[in-house]
Amino acid sequence: MTAEEYIERIRTAKTDDAAYAVSREAYAAAVRKQITVEEWNAVWCAYDKRTRPYRYDRPRWTGD
Repeated sequence: MTAEEYIERIRTAKTDDAAYAVSREAYAAAVRKQITVEEWNAVWCAYDKRTRPYRYDRPRWTGD
């Protein structure tokens, strides 16, 4: 399975628990080197955006 397929499964999961289970599947695939670390990071970001969208809606502090 590709990272894009994992991301799509996370987006269409009925519950956050189901989305988390998909992210764990992707992590196991990364451990087995079936997907790269960068792909795993993209999958985790998709899960994080689903469960904590407020982190992505606000502008980031730039340190000015």
